[in-house]
Amino acid sequence: MASKLREFSLYIYLVLAVVGLIFLIFSTNYIFFHNGTLNDYSFGMDTVGNWNDWIFVVSLFISATFLYYIYKWVQDDRFFMKIINSDSKSHFMKNMKKLEKIAREHGSIYQQMLQNKKSFWKIKA
Repeated sequence: MASKLREFSLYIYLVLAVVGLIFLIFSTNYIFFHNGTLNDYSFGMDTVGNWNDWIFVVSLFISATFLYYIYKWVQDDRFFMKIINSDSKSHFMKNMKKLEKIAREHGSIYQQMLQNKKSFWKIKA
C-alpha cells in the first residue's frame, strides 16, 4: 500500500498545498482585509468566529510544509534525471546511495530507471 502511495506523492503534495493556500487566502482576507468579493466565496469563514485565527495559523503551516515538499521533490527529480542521463560512470557511482534513496521515495518508475542504468553500467547490487 505504501509503495502505491509513493507513485502519487507529488499529486498528494500538490492537492494539500492548494487546499492549504485556499484556506490561507480566505482566512487572511477575513482577518486582515475584509474584501467583500472574497467573502461571498469564503465557505462560511465568517461563521467560525474566533477559530479564524487558528485556521490562519494551521493553513499557513500546511501551505508552507507542502510547498517545501513539492520543492524538495522537484529538486530530487532534477538531480536524479541529471545523474541518470549523464555519461559518467564514476559520477553515477559516487551518487549511488542518494539515487537509491530518491528512487525508493519516488516510486517504481524511478526504481526501474535506476535498475536499467545499473544494468547498462554492469553494476551488481
